[in-house]
Amino acid sequence: MAAAAIVLTLVNLCDDLYTTHLFRGVLEHDAARTMALRTHVHALITLQTTLNGTLILLWVVNVVLFCVWLYRSACNTRALGAQGLDYSPGWTVGYFFVPIANLVLGYQCMREVWKASHAPENWSQIKNPPLLLAWWVTYIAASATSRIASTMLKGVGTDMQALLIASNIEMVGMALSMLAAGMYIRIVWRISTVQRSHYLTPPMRMDEAALPDMQPG
Repeated sequence: MAAAAIVLTLVNLCDDLYTTHLFRGVLEHDAARTMALRTHVHALITLQTTLNGTLILLWVVNVVLFCVWLYRSACNTRALGAQGLDYSPGWTVGYFFVPIANLVLGYQCMREVWKASHAPENWSQIKNPPLLLAWWVTYIAASATSRIASTMLKGVGTDMQALLIASNIEMVGMALSMLAAGMYIRIVWRISTVQRSHYLTPPMRMDEAALPDMQPG
């Protein structure tokens, strides 16, 4: 689902680029681009509406799938033997829905799941993964940029220059969203893979360990 969102966002970005190109032509008094805008404006609006609606639907589905996956992953860390964890499986998911606090606690919960998945017995000694921090910063930046663009687009009216500025900010948000989604897919794959490997590799018993030869020579 996240991959599908990336593809649709890319299509949406291309549509915005083309529309912005036409709008800039109006400001530059380019007759060809002005005519193209008048000819295709309804098709562009229809495409934009369809893409936005589909992306919202995909976003809802992805949120549900993310919550289920994160809850199960947090439960798995305990099944793998991790102890002294700061966040319960329920709150690992729940903190993502607490305004303001989710900006920090969401990352901390994901970080704990990552660490406890990679090293259940000594998870607190694992270094913070750069990939996780990069994903979180990009995700926050994408969300903030999209909100700014949405607010600006609501108040542009007939100001073509303001519309172009808001559209450019919106496209930056789309690019950041695709980057964050790509890193998210990588994170989910890494955590799921390492948890699966722990399950498939049973702990070594003492009688199976490579002990030194204690027999007299």
